[in-house]
Amino acid sequence: MPDPTKSAFNPWPVSIIVFFAVAISCAVGFVIFCMGQKVDLVAADYYEQEVRYQDQLDRVHRAASLQAPATISYDPATGRITVSLPADQPKQSLKGWIQLYRPSAANQDQKLPLQVNAAGEQIIEANGLTPGLWHVRVSWNLDGADYYFDQKLVIARKPS
Repeated sequence: MPDPTKSAFNPWPVSIIVFFAVAISCAVGFVIFCMGQKVDLVAADYYEQEVRYQDQLDRVHRAASLQAPATISYDPATGRITVSLPADQPKQSLKGWIQLYRPSAANQDQKLPLQVNAAGEQIIEANGLTPGLWHVRVSWNLDGADYYFDQKLVIARKPS
């Protein structure tokens, strides 16, 4: 017969305390992990760009209303991006830039000066770009009027 003066070990209080201790430790660890992650904004000057949004819409509309629109193409065989501006615009007075924008990694963005040839094209080597989604943004000024064109491209991994 069991001894009534000796109490039996009850695991429930210890189990409940261990469960809550592990749950709280996991929650604190997850919060620390989340705080250590790098979160890039879409752009570093996001709020400033928002204020200038109507000007941007005007530039996009002006570029879209040209007789021959700007085009951007990517040739995976050669690893080149070709930016073509409308042929009816004089090339010698063009000023602007081309931005290669990587939505998933702000540190890979590139901004290049716009330097088109006589045919209105600029070729960019894409072999050094990380495969994946890129936005090619072209902004130019001609005779005091600003134009803007944006196109998404998927840079493919070059076959070995």
